[in-house]
Amino acid sequence: MNSCTEKTLSIPVPAPAWDRALRVEDSTAGDAVIVRAAGEIDLGTAPRLDRHLHTVRARAGTSPVVLDLTQVVFLAATGLELLLRHHHACAFHGTELRIVATRRAVLHPLRTAGLDLVLHLHPTVPAALAAALGRRDRAGR
Repeated sequence: MNSCTEKTLSIPVPAPAWDRALRVEDSTAGDAVIVRAAGEIDLGTAPRLDRHLHTVRARAGTSPVVLDLTQVVFLAATGLELLLRHHHACAFHGTELRIVATRRAVLHPLRTAGLDLVLHLHPTVPAALAAALGRRDRAGR
């Protein structure tokens, strides 16, 4: 009787290009949650950032959320809408979304859309944290 053995060949399947175009991670600093995004925010990648921010906001409660976009190299219109929507959602839930941006690829679309007048923009994470935590202290939270 011959015994047949099966061999399974495991071939890694790379993530689709649109899925690799954006990396999102988070950490905490005191009461604040820092979300760092790197890559491109466009129609294909915005849903991932949207889900991540929604989860972080729910977990953070009234703690400030700082979104670090210093490693974002492209920001499409769908990303602008996402930032504005999460800015309003945070405010509705009693917290703030502070955005850190330094690259022209992010600042130019924000300024062109006039969102630099609406969103809380900062040049560094420490500046965003200081502004958010200082505002909480003044508000007595």
